[in-house]
Amino acid sequence: MSRRKVPRPLDFGNRAVVADWLEGLRLAFDEIDDAVTDMLRPPRRREPGPALHAEHYRAARAQVADALAYAGARAAPRRGKRRS
Repeated sequence: MSRRKVPRPLDFGNRAVVADWLEGLRLAFDEIDDAVTDMLRPPRRREPGPALHAEHYRAARAQVADALAYAGARAAPRRGKRRS
């Protein structure tokens, strides 16, 4: 059995570390915004299509959740039932 390495918590006293963390969080939010913005376009003007929208959104959402967990935030309860 392998031991999982526990990541160190985000050091809010280190400006460089916090700046990197915020940059990663902003990139993930931008990816979510891009996916949702494209989903809201008229169907013929959409670029990647519904399957890729969902894939991009889920990946970016996971990045945001991981970043928040790294900063010490507790996971919010999931609302409703999600489709896989």
